[in-house]
Amino acid sequence: MTEDHTILVVDDESAVRMLVKRILGEQGYHIVEAGSGEHALQILKDSGDSINLLFTDLKMPGMHGTELAREARAMFPDLPILFMSGYSSESASVPESDFVEKPFNRPVLLVKVKRALGVLPAPQPSNQYREPQDDDITTRLMRAEWTMARRKVQSHQ
Repeated sequence: MTEDHTILVVDDESAVRMLVKRILGEQGYHIVEAGSGEHALQILKDSGDSINLLFTDLKMPGMHGTELAREARAMFPDLPILFMSGYSSESASVPESDFVEKPFNRPVLLVKVKRALGVLPAPQPSNQYREPQDDDITTRLMRAEWTMARRKVQSHQ
């Protein structure tokens, strides 16, 4: 399955960017990376409207994700934005529908991205659609992937 969408992934941790790139790249998404909010803004300015989704960490040195989102929306009012953080969506003050908690659960990440891009409809109140559940095995596997990605990046530094 290939997707004709370009996603700008913004996180100050290269291990996180690498993991997101692998998960979404396996689904055929085109990934552009930025290590800071300032770099992401430059990419957005240079790329015009070719970015289909901004996927940004909330807490970064310098420009935070909410500040980046505000600036990005000033340039591109219809740009979908998805936030990620190691904190809960309540403590981050962003809607649950626009938020992915770290460490990622692969099925939840893919559903959130597809919803943000409008590929998958929002769930109906009738509860006919059920969110992928964060079971223990998936969580352990994702944490192990996360740890391996961090070690790989640290070994190259």
